[in-house]
Amino acid sequence: MSKKTRNSIISTLVSIALGLTMFLLHEGHMKKARETHSRLAAGISEMNTMMSELVDAANRGGAPEMLSYARNNKPRAAEAANKLRGACDYFEKVRVPRSLKDELAAVRAGIPEMRSFADSFEAMFGGVMIESEFMSAAEQMGIRAERLVASDGFAYAEANFMKELNRLNSRRRFLWLTVNNVQFTMDN
Repeated sequence: MSKKTRNSIISTLVSIALGLTMFLLHEGHMKKARETHSRLAAGISEMNTMMSELVDAANRGGAPEMLSYARNNKPRAAEAANKLRGACDYFEKVRVPRSLKDELAAVRAGIPEMRSFADSFEAMFGGVMIESEFMSAAEQMGIRAERLVASDGFAYAEANFMKELNRLNSRRRFLWLTVNNVQFTMDN
């Protein structure tokens, strides 16, 4: 085998290996973004369910029943809030191509409000409150939830980000999404 043939074979193998590596990285990045989106949706869905159950508890026994329900469901509230925090962590650390910079900036602008919402939700279910404080907190949660889905809220911006990410991906374009912190996991 001549030197030229051997170099050609090696170059071809290296090109195939690099192409496969890029494909696998692309799929891994897309999977992580979709998992983050799913976890966020699951956290929001769980919070909605818990708020509905909270209203049902109020209908059964008033504020004392609501407080009892809230105290008994502290672990569920913490888990739902952690899903929202995990999504915030991901969007704080992800780096995206130029074509997604505006969408990511909009999501990042809503992160402080989303973190505050998650903290307040968890505190409402785990905090020690008198009935009037609890009723006020529950009312505020509804107002804050509406704010998150407003046109400049976190949930709306995150949905736009995913829509644009999927649009770019459907064009069969390689997207390089990286997370700044190597220690980041979806369980955060």
